[in-house]
Amino acid sequence: MKLTPMKLNWFKEANEHIIAVAEKYMELKKLDYGTTTVYDICATGVTVVTEVTTGCRGYYETETSYVTIPIELFALSDDEWYTEAKRQMDIENEKERKALEELRARQEATRKAAQEKQDREQYLKLKKKYEGVL
Repeated sequence: MKLTPMKLNWFKEANEHIIAVAEKYMELKKLDYGTTTVYDICATGVTVVTEVTTGCRGYYETETSYVTIPIELFALSDDEWYTEAKRQMDIENEKERKALEELRARQEATRKAAQEKQDREQYLKLKKKYEGVL
């Protein structure tokens, strides 16, 4: 297949659109991003790879991250996009909040069980110690 200038322009515009959406998505999720390129496009989303270079005075380190953006976000206008991305983030945050609550509840139950065991042992020690006195 020969790429005509029109097809090349379309591909360039599509690639720029994908990268712009990816960068908006990463900003919304408060992720660092630098040089961003399209890595993979599939039915569920677009995966981009972003490289962030940090450092100074001759020592530089490049961190590479892969971020998958849900495919639905690419068909939306800017207003719709922000609303949908925010909704998806709220869903993710709610899942994380529930998981954290469950973890805290398990930790509290474990702490209470340990405290009850310790109280019971203390009671038995005192009972044994003062059994003959009473």
